[in-house]
Amino acid sequence: MSLLHAIILGIVQGITEFLPISSSGHLLLVEYLFGIEEGNLFFNILLHLASLLAVVIVMRNELGKLLKKPFSKQTLTIVVCCVVTVIMVLFLSFTTDKFTSIGYLGFGFFASAVLILITHFKAKFNDKKVLLKRDIGYADAVIIGITQGLATLPGVSRSGTTISTALLLNNSKESSANFSFLISIPIIIGAMIFDIVKEGGESIANVSAANCIVGFVASFVMALLSIKWMYSIIKKRSWIGFSIYLFVLSAVVLLNQYVLMWI
Repeated sequence: MSLLHAIILGIVQGITEFLPISSSGHLLLVEYLFGIEEGNLFFNILLHLASLLAVVIVMRNELGKLLKKPFSKQTLTIVVCCVVTVIMVLFLSFTTDKFTSIGYLGFGFFASAVLILITHFKAKFNDKKVLLKRDIGYADAVIIGITQGLATLPGVSRSGTTISTALLLNNSKESSANFSFLISIPIIIGAMIFDIVKEGGESIANVSAANCIVGFVASFVMALLSIKWMYSIIKKRSWIGFSIYLFVLSAVVLLNQYVLMWI
C-alpha cells in the first residue's frame, strides 16, 4: 500500500462512514480497484477509529447527557438497538460468509438505493397530519437494530439504513439522525474489537507508520465534515441524489462483474 493509497482510503472512509452510501462497500471497492490485499485489515481498523473519534467529538453534548442519565429511555433504547444488532450479526455470521465478498457489492448498493428512494417518496408524499414521534421508542429501536444488522452485508449503508428506517417509522429527522450517530459509536467499537480478536496480530503486518498516520488524519477530518454535511442534508435537503448515485454505482459494479468485465 502506497502513501497515496492510504490517503485515498482515509478520505473514502471519512466521507462515506456517515453518508448513506456504505463506507465498507466503498473501501472494498477501492481496495479491489487498487489491488490492495496484504495488511489492510489493521489499517481499516485505524480508519474506523478515526471516524469514531470524529463522531464522539460531534456528539459530545448528547453523550454527556447520556452519561449523566445512564438509565434514561434514550440510553436504554440505544442499548436495546445495539443488542439486537449484535444478535442479528451473529446470526448472519453463521448463515453466510459473504460479508466481505465483492461479488455481492452491487446488490448491496442497489438495496441501499431502493431504501433511500422509498424514504424520499414517503417524506415527499407524507400526510401533513402525521404526528412525528419526539423520541425513538423501544419497538422502533428493535426494528432499527435488525436493519442495522443487515447493513453488515457488503454495500448496504449502515447510516442510510438506520436513518431511513427511523424516518419510515415516523420519527423526526433530527431524532433519526441523532439516534443513528449515537448507535454508530458502540457498533464501530464492537466491529473493531471483533476484527482484532478474529485476526489477532496477523492484521498488523505490512502497514507502515506513515500510512497509518496519514490515513487516520484523512479519515478523521473527512468524517467531521461528512457528519456536519449529513445533518444539513437531513434537515434541509432531499436524499434523492444519494439514491441516484447508488443506482448508477450498482449498475457499473454489476455490469463489470457479470457482463463487460472491465476490471
